[in-house]
Amino acid sequence: MKKVEVFIKSEACATVLDRIDQINHGSIGYYDTWYRKIGTEQTRKHSSETNSHGFTLKVKLELIIEDNLVEEVINAICKAGSTGSSCDGKIFVYPVETAIKIQDHTKDDFNL
Repeated sequence: MKKVEVFIKSEACATVLDRIDQINHGSIGYYDTWYRKIGTEQTRKHSSETNSHGFTLKVKLELIIEDNLVEEVINAICKAGSTGSSCDGKIFVYPVETAIKIQDHTKDDFNL
């Protein structure tokens, strides 16, 4: 199993969610968040989507998916969320070792 963590522009979220919902991918979490690259010069644009510290409003999606779906999900996200801009977002993929159900402290099949 893998955890796919995605930071995308908020205006791309509906399109990305529509695209990945077509894949039987498992579970997903959705968060509004502020994101900024570290180690690069920041353009400090003041708008409704950029604050005074250079953070940009993004949507964070977290998916728990089977290993064999990782490439398909990544391709769907990139196709739906890409505008060609360097600010389109970022995808991170992590291994998931185990999941524990809080209800009874048993190992789960990763479905939330």
